[in-house]
Amino acid sequence: MIIFLLTSIVEISYFLKKNDKFKHIFSKKILTNLYKDSFFYISLIISIVALLCWRYFEIPNKDYNLHLNSWLEKIFLAFSFAFFNAFLEEVIFRKYFLKSFLNFFTQNISIINQAILFGLIHYNGIPSGLLGITLASIYGFIMGKLSMKYNGNLLPPIIHHFIIDIVVFILTNV
Repeated sequence: MIIFLLTSIVEISYFLKKNDKFKHIFSKKILTNLYKDSFFYISLIISIVALLCWRYFEIPNKDYNLHLNSWLEKIFLAFSFAFFNAFLEEVIFRKYFLKSFLNFFTQNISIINQAILFGLIHYNGIPSGLLGITLASIYGFIMGKLSMKYNGNLLPPIIHHFIIDIVVFILTNV
């Protein structure tokens, strides 16, 4: 876990130094528009409901729990993992893959392509297997649409992804 955190910090700091355009990500305009965005909230609710269904039907047969001793450890791990994972996956899939696909394909085909890639890397994720690929691909499509809705700004997908990662952590470790 420590290696993951250190690697993530190095990658994020490199990304921030390299990309001056990234500095506008926390603009007041984006946050104000996000606050009023029904697509953001509806997709978040649908994603959480899908995870709750998965939790109800699949988890009783599997042990995902990390068996951490204290709630402080769980909270630290949940928030640090959710932040770094959301940030890195959104940069990789929405910033680089989606943007690259847009050079060759239409917007919808580009969103579908990056969503499929996003799903495939979640084969061993939580949830795993074909269900994990399917749910992650659908989620990747939603995040691609959200990113395009905000002209490629990553803040809305990062916030959305962060919340979903926290939900997954809670569902698998409580």
